Amino acid sequence: MPGIIPVPSTRASDLLIHQRLLSELQFNQLELLRYQNQISTGRRITVPSHDATASIRSISLQRLIERKSQAASSLNTGRSFIFATENELSSTGELLSSIRGEALTALNSTTSDDQLRGIAEEVQRAIESLVNIGNHKFRDRFLFAGPQARVRPFEHDGGFVAYHGTEGALRSYIDIDSLAQTNSTGDEVFGAVSAPVQGTVDLNPNLTLNTKLDDLNAGFGMTRGIVLVSDATTSSTVDFQSAETIQDVVHLLERNPPDGRTITVRITNNALVIDLNDSGSGNLTITEVGGGTTAAELGILETIGTGTGPLTGEDLNPRLTLTTSLDEILGTRANGLILSAGNNNDLVVRSHQPGTEFNDVSIGFIDSGTVTKGNEVVAYDDSDPLNKKLIIDVDAGKTTANDIIAAVAADATVSALFEVDLDGKDAGLPTDAGKGAVELGSEAVTANGSGVQLDQASGIQIVNRNRTFVVDFQGAETVEDLLNALSGSDAGVLAQINANGTGINVRSRISGTNFHIGENGGQTATQLGIRSHTQNTSLGELNFGRGVATVDGTDFIIRRNDGVDLEIDVSSAATVGDVLELINSHPDNQDPLTTIVARLATFGNGIELVDDDPVGAESLVVLRSSTSQAAIQLGLIPPGLDQTTAAELGPANPAVATVSFTAPNNVNNGFIITASQAGQSLNGMEVVITGGLSGNVAAVNFDAGSQQLIIQVDTSQTTANVVVAEIVNEGTFQAVLDNGNDPTNNGTGLIAETGILATTTGGTAEILTGTDTHTLEVRGVFNTLIRLQDALLAQNTVEIERAIQLLDEDLDRLAFSRAELGARQQALDVMQPRLEDEEVELRRVLSDEIDVDLVEAISNLTARQAAFEATLRVIAQTFQLSLLDFL
Repeated sequence: MPGIIPVPSTRASDLLIHQRLLSELQFNQLELLRYQNQISTGRRITVPSHDATASIRSISLQRLIERKSQAASSLNTGRSFIFATENELSSTGELLSSIRGEALTALNSTTSDDQLRGIAEEVQRAIESLVNIGNHKFRDRFLFAGPQARVRPFEHDGGFVAYHGTEGALRSYIDIDSLAQTNSTGDEVFGAVSAPVQGTVDLNPNLTLNTKLDDLNAGFGMTRGIVLVSDATTSSTVDFQSAETIQDVVHLLERNPPDGRTITVRITNNALVIDLNDSGSGNLTITEVGGGTTAAELGILETIGTGTGPLTGEDLNPRLTLTTSLDEILGTRANGLILSAGNNNDLVVRSHQPGTEFNDVSIGFIDSGTVTKGNEVVAYDDSDPLNKKLIIDVDAGKTTANDIIAAVAADATVSALFEVDLDGKDAGLPTDAGKGAVELGSEAVTANGSGVQLDQASGIQIVNRNRTFVVDFQGAETVEDLLNALSGSDAGVLAQINANGTGINVRSRISGTNFHIGENGGQTATQLGIRSHTQNTSLGELNFGRGVATVDGTDFIIRRNDGVDLEIDVSSAATVGDVLELINSHPDNQDPLTTIVARLATFGNGIELVDDDPVGAESLVVLRSSTSQAAIQLGLIPPGLDQTTAAELGPANPAVATVSFTAPNNVNNGFIITASQAGQSLNGMEVVITGGLSGNVAAVNFDAGSQQLIIQVDTSQTTANVVVAEIVNEGTFQAVLDNGNDPTNNGTGLIAETGILATTTGGTAEILTGTDTHTLEVRGVFNTLIRLQDALLAQNTVEIERAIQLLDEDLDRLAFSRAELGARQQALDVMQPRLEDEEVELRRVLSDEIDVDLVEAISNLTARQAAFEATLRVIAQTFQLSLLDFL
């Protein structure tokens, strides 16, 4: 637009005329250029300054169109993956249907051995084909690997198939803020991972300062709101919106007390404890603000008040996380707080191990007058279980909290049981921490110990691939370490925290083999709740769900080594524990001298029968009733046999001790004692030699109460031969000269030393360990085909029938997977035209905003050309004027 030039009231000057004409010329030129650009580009707006409001709307529309275009591209990519997956599933379905038909043929009684082997070969080729299908790659992505799409999901592992894919969905945008799954995992389609051995134990993590608020209340977390803290006179509000951990909660509460008061917050193993300072009266209450739920979710809602006493909150029940320490699960450690007057001298005493053993320990300071500062003495006395004491002898008025900590650390006996730390709530200047003198007479009683310590040394046994793998957790510190030890082992398992955050689940990745989790001599699997065969296992779950078939009357007989038969009727039992109870409570099995104990296996799994006092002449035997399969199905007798004997699995052994002497008194006098009967009862017996007799004589006495074999001798005359004879004569043990360490030993050497010279070890009971019939497996295509192949080669019609049933399950799973894929594809098919229509509409609206009206633009261009020509003529005429034109 031309500039505004003042219009003079007098005659116009030449300069003004020139400026006006040049301005008009320039304006017309710019307009001509703009209209020419509009006509050539088709755009009304080329820069935002042409139309600011329309430009802003256009930029938003262009951004939206670009996002929609990207979503359309992503949708088309997803459709291609779904289509490729559907093709593979179609091939899989045809292959499985064909194998099922062949398997049905194998059940025909006229099928020859060669035909069965031929069908088995076809099954093997089908396995290889399915592994190739499972490893199919499309657009540089394995279709069935899950989120780790570049990891080959399936591989042959000996005679089995291992799955290395992951669970989870691969999702892509099919519209703005709309995601759709475009993959199917190997487990969803083929059944590549077993059902979990679900952790049956709540590991019950302890509450710590580092516990995240989102992990409280079984993972439901807490609302970050505001609470009102009052002492009945003044109040303060505490805002938890910025809090992330329990430590943040503690700090916020302590920094926002009612005016003139002090709040102290401690944490127990599972709750908060809030206390007002004792100076002055008051009534501590904590209430919600504005109808919130924050105080209740922190377990500290108190509307009535606690006076000046502490407010003990409710159990906050934190969930299990990867960072949870293994020291903070399964139980809590006993603890006590010793308070002394002043600052920097309060102490917290904790037991190292969780459990109730160190509850009710009285802790106190005394001054015997015999110790000086820096030389304090600590002593733990548990000789009276009802009056356990931890006594600390101090130099009154001088011994500091740091001195106590050092004294406990220096005492190996006490430091193995307890740890002592400064109480962080009792603080003056940081540089003075622990320098305050403890108060004589201060005392505490430990409490809150519960549960057990996780057995990390024993480990567990995992049976997979027909092999036994031992996994231990000795180096593990957190739950993540424990899960990594399981998942990273060679056992081929996947370990995860369960959905409720209370325990762990373990699943197998290996198809075609039995899967078990048992103990390795300890209690680790039971403590973690992942033992696959427990007393609570239903009999109906055994033998691949076939259960235990019983008959009327006796199902099997346990014949003790003394010839007594225990007839067992399993018909009333519902669980493995019920079977154990039937054996242990049998009327003829109550004599302690001959009792047979039924229990779960100490190593691995299965039912174990233990005779710890095998005095009979025969061996422990289990015999099945001629009409019952219960003993076989319980794993006590191998399939195809009518009985099994404990001696066949390994005989019982007696306890043994070797008595030897030190040089030079170690010639011709060593001897070996052996318990007269096998069993564990005589393990740990001390061989004690005392003096007091005169001559080459000996007296032998076995004291069962003190667990000692006492041998009295004359150390100057009694020979080894005499001692050996007296031991044999006493009868509890047998004895022979030790020719292993002293080959020329003739027993004439003197028994010249006294004291505890040996302890018996190595006694084992007579044990009959059954097999684990609670067999777990991966229920999937590869497991089915491997089982079918094995059954065909073994001509086992029962297993062939089971494989056919499993094939039906596999075909159903495949059908559901294809149906789900079809539903996903249909959703994408519906979305595609909608996106196309939306793009057309958006581009129309954008066109209205930025595209030019060609008719209008051409008309304006023509008009502007006419104006431009007129301006040129005026300029030509004006610039030709002379003075004569004005005369």
